[in-house]
Amino acid sequence: MFQFSIKRIEEKLQALYANTQTLDIGKRDRIVIFSDLHLGEGGKSDDFENNGDLFENILRDYYLKKDYRLILNGDIDELLRFNEQAIIKRWKNIYDLFEAFHQRGKLVKIFGNHDIELKNGDRMGYGIDPVESIKLNYDGHGIFIFHGHQAAPDIQYNATLIKPILRFLAKPLGIKNYLVANNSKKKYQ
Repeated sequence: MFQFSIKRIEEKLQALYANTQTLDIGKRDRIVIFSDLHLGEGGKSDDFENNGDLFENILRDYYLKKDYRLILNGDIDELLRFNEQAIIKRWKNIYDLFEAFHQRGKLVKIFGNHDIELKNGDRMGYGIDPVESIKLNYDGHGIFIFHGHQAAPDIQYNATLIKPILRFLAKPLGIKNYLVANNSKKKYQ
């Protein structure tokens, strides 16, 4: 069913790199990158619930205030487990902050495997179309930023299969995403 091939992954990543927009940055640019927030609807299976207030405060009181460019590098919205309207309702203040970055021209949204539905356009209220990756260019030196699911074989197929399992089995049972932060053995290895 799944064919793991280094050559296939390399070809996918080379094509992604070749078709990625480049953003020129300079000495005065400040950039912060966040990934895998997994914003949910605020219930017991919302992985973001414990850190939401902290994230909102640091985004508003530090990064926005100091005029950072915000790069959201995939899996910001947990669309495999939750309805987008419930996510927006619970985290309205955070989406308002994303919009504030956008209004300044300082927001890049990259979709990941848990919010891959966004690849066909914005539905989460950011006011921007998510991209698959971005290249930053600083004085001829580049940084290639992508979520990483592109290296996994058949990820879109897997997301389609796993969504009903997560929504109708894992969510009602309160099963959260597997995170290294929740595993003390992994955390310190």
